[in-house]
Amino acid sequence: MKKFLSIVLATLMILSVCTACGGNAGKGDGSVTLTWYVPGDKYPDTALVSEELSKITMEKIGCKIDIQFIDEGSFQERMNMNMASSADYDLAFVGYLNTFQQAASKGGLMELDELLKSTPALVEAIPEYIMNSGIYQGKMYAIPNMQITASATAAVVPKDYADEFGLDFSKINDTFDYEPYLEWIKANKPDVFPFRTNWGVSSFRSTDEQTPAGGDFFNFTNNGEQLYSAVKDSENKKFTAVFGYEEGVGNTRVKADKLHEYYKKGWIRQDVDSVLDDTAEHKQKRFGIWFSTYKPGMDGESRNSLGYETVSTRISPVSLGSAAATMIGIGKDCKHPQEAIKFIELINTDKEAYNLVCFGIEGKHYKKVGENRIELIPNSGYNPNASWKFGNQFNAYFMPGQSDTVWEETKELNDLGYQQSLENPNLSTFGFTFVQDDIKTSITKVTEVKNKYNCLRTGSKDPATYWDKMVKEMYDSGLQVIIDEYQKQMDEFLAANPDVIDQIKW
Repeated sequence: MKKFLSIVLATLMILSVCTACGGNAGKGDGSVTLTWYVPGDKYPDTALVSEELSKITMEKIGCKIDIQFIDEGSFQERMNMNMASSADYDLAFVGYLNTFQQAASKGGLMELDELLKSTPALVEAIPEYIMNSGIYQGKMYAIPNMQITASATAAVVPKDYADEFGLDFSKINDTFDYEPYLEWIKANKPDVFPFRTNWGVSSFRSTDEQTPAGGDFFNFTNNGEQLYSAVKDSENKKFTAVFGYEEGVGNTRVKADKLHEYYKKGWIRQDVDSVLDDTAEHKQKRFGIWFSTYKPGMDGESRNSLGYETVSTRISPVSLGSAAATMIGIGKDCKHPQEAIKFIELINTDKEAYNLVCFGIEGKHYKKVGENRIELIPNSGYNPNASWKFGNQFNAYFMPGQSDTVWEETKELNDLGYQQSLENPNLSTFGFTFVQDDIKTSITKVTEVKNKYNCLRTGSKDPATYWDKMVKEMYDSGLQVIIDEYQKQMDEFLAANPDVIDQIKW
């Protein structure tokens, strides 16, 4: 009997160890709590929302969730420290903050390829062309949030200004079509600045233009200005890296001239160089036009964030951008990776869990006004107002101003962007990532030069006085090194992935 009991005890111990190694140490008893870092304001009821979310996750994946909001100004530094110190964190926002390439290259994220084999619903929920944005050097390190990935530029104007002027949006195809409206604002609205320069030279777009194609554009600012790009070479079935400010490649010099022309006309505020933050004036409706990424339902979102009605129109072709700006990753030293990947699957497929994180608790933070439509309760104690940070936005409740078809329209726009990417490809669609580790010095130096010429964003200086000097300084600081490395990596990627060449419409 003693021998029998010893065998039973030993067997139970082995089973216990195997279960722990399988990443389910809590076995659904509540001993596992995943910490999830997200950029944003801290709200009094965040702990209460975490508690309600944990009721769902305990039932469905056997663990609890602790949502930790970190101020956006501190988020990058906090995550850099976590990764550098091998801090034991479970889940983290990855994207425009906690930059994906940096997080992956520094080893701060767990490789997900094997874990994804246990989450078929997650893989099915996200199209491959979007999922590819989470690939770094051939491995998956983060899961993109399902939202708008098609890239296009929108011009946005206050609705009452548009109505008063009589804007006919059916006749607007590019930025220049707004010029009579800008002149009217200047003449009739003395407290309003006609043209907001939030996108600088990138404000000038046209639906008829041919967008340069290629891999991930290297953005020296957060507004999408590209310093170099790749042009499709159909004859040789390759891409050629080019300097994005050369004549004929985006016509950036022409756009800089136009921006300065607007400044001289008084359509741009004359103190623009000294203004660091115009958010308050934006919310006071003191701009006649500004620029944003186009997406269905954006005017409803503007009303919620600005407090007044807007009207927007697309003024560029649709292309497929990378989804790497808004993703979720698992910390490299996470002790419970199986629960973590199951949570990512849940937040992308379970409407109840997702909307709880986005909007809080029904009756306390929002009220239902339809089956899938809500209105937020003011000063409720929880209002992130950023459903794109958390998971699959196509599962989100509809907000005031959003149509019931907004998510179907967004899916259609994404698919259109993907189809057009086969004709004017962005290689990130196929999993290409421009690895910048070996050229950081050149990138730093060229960035410093770029940042010296803020007039590209403000229009305050005549390009005739600085353009040639700026271009020379960029090349002297290592721009050609960056372009050459970009070309090399694109050539290597296409050589290693002949199936990509077959998919592209040359």
